[in-house]
Amino acid sequence: MKEKVILICYSLDNFESPRGLKWSRIANKLKNKYDLIEIKEKFSNIKSNSRPKSFFTYFKFLRFFRWPDYATLWLLKQLPKIFTISKPKKIISVSHPFSSHIIGLLLKIKFRDVKWIIDIGDPFGIEVKIPANSWIFSPLNKFIERIALRKANIINVNSKELKKSYIRTYQIPENKINVVNPIYDNNSKKYFNFTGGFKMIYGGRFYKNERPISNIIEFADFLRNKEIKFSIDIFGDINAENKKELTNQRLSSFIRIHESLAYDELQKEYSNYDFIINMSNKSDYQVPSKIPELLAQHKPIINITQNNNDYFSKASKNFDHILNFRIEGNNELIVKKFMLLKDKSIRDQRKIDLKIQNELKSFSVDYQIKYYE
Repeated sequence: MKEKVILICYSLDNFESPRGLKWSRIANKLKNKYDLIEIKEKFSNIKSNSRPKSFFTYFKFLRFFRWPDYATLWLLKQLPKIFTISKPKKIISVSHPFSSHIIGLLLKIKFRDVKWIIDIGDPFGIEVKIPANSWIFSPLNKFIERIALRKANIINVNSKELKKSYIRTYQIPENKINVVNPIYDNNSKKYFNFTGGFKMIYGGRFYKNERPISNIIEFADFLRNKEIKFSIDIFGDINAENKKELTNQRLSSFIRIHESLAYDELQKEYSNYDFIINMSNKSDYQVPSKIPELLAQHKPIINITQNNNDYFSKASKNFDHILNFRIEGNNELIVKKFMLLKDKSIRDQRKIDLKIQNELKSFSVDYQIKYYE
């Protein structure tokens, strides 16, 4: 008989969510060895990356009082399961939302000698650019996060900076925390194919305090001032305020806006462009999950970076086809690299393809499953 493992992951069934995609792959791997009990939200009838509508959707003023996050009602519905679940081999809880860790914490209190693995995508109580709840709960957030991290047996985070912060802020032992890459398990069979143009694509969301559209505007304005002919197609959720910014900067002839695409459709759309634009987060604590997906396209990547610790800023030292555009920085060299790609393409493209293949191995489920054993 297989040993039982409890997996608490709100977005496990949401295949348009990066976290859902990652954990569906890990879950399938775990099922080969364990009897996996899944505690999750139902996303079977949900299109795109939206969450099921809740009480707070219709009474927005009550969001000020909800805790711990947008999954409050889901958390409340799961609480009775804590009393009926029998002792497992181990517990794995995944955030965000942090609500998953509340369930994990309660189960750890019930089964004290059971191994508890916490997987953290975004911090909850420290230096959060996009807070999960109202500022009035900040002390409580930090208090609960400290308790959860101290009671967990293993903590998996996605950046060295977040690991350092947890050690510094909560005095968590260093050997308890692993830095784990995003997961990408599709076979990368594409080859670098640069046509010599400047047709660019950005796929993703904008967040005012984390990944603002003003970064795209600054980049486009830079290219316009250098008299480089280019176009940028944005596939993502654009609100009225974002559209107004584009109009005010008179960039509508350079930037086209499209509706969000499903995950598989966006991967196909990338192949129609010369450059893929990535925008790093302002926070050192959060790593975009689409890093391996973009790398696997084998196309030049323009990394609009807001800090020196993001993945592509570091990877550009090893990959000639990654160009860093620094917000409020000196970007004169990027023009020379643009022209190099346009005039000469990449002479060693097969070598780059091989390097990408090797790099993607560290993003595979087979490589990363050890962190959840």
